[in-house]
Amino acid sequence: MNYLQLIINFLKGATAKFGTTTNLLREIILSVVTAVVVAVAVNSLTPTQDVVSDLKEVITVIRRNQHQADSVSYSLNLSVLHRRIDSLKTAIILQHEQDSIQYNHRLSDLDAMRRINGAIRR
Repeated sequence: MNYLQLIINFLKGATAKFGTTTNLLREIILSVVTAVVVAVAVNSLTPTQDVVSDLKEVITVIRRNQHQADSVSYSLNLSVLHRRIDSLKTAIILQHEQDSIQYNHRLSDLDAMRRINGAIRR
């Protein structure tokens, strides 16, 4: 009964403010329609959690693929550089052998071995 009295007092006060019951009903309907339109607009414009999780999954896949591509590229570059280093080491060894042969060409085998062993000891 208390609630009914509260509602009646609200309607009396609203009638005093808005003038007639028709004006009150018009304001209530307008408020309800505005609330429904705002709720529908917010609901339709808010992205769902599925879209966010799908986007996160796509970004994860893209990052994983990019990491894999970078690793393959790095491995290829590394193998090219290792081959170049190996060929340069071989060229240096051959150059040292030629220098040694040119330097020791007048010596006998025994003298050449002594000189080489002396250089190794130093």
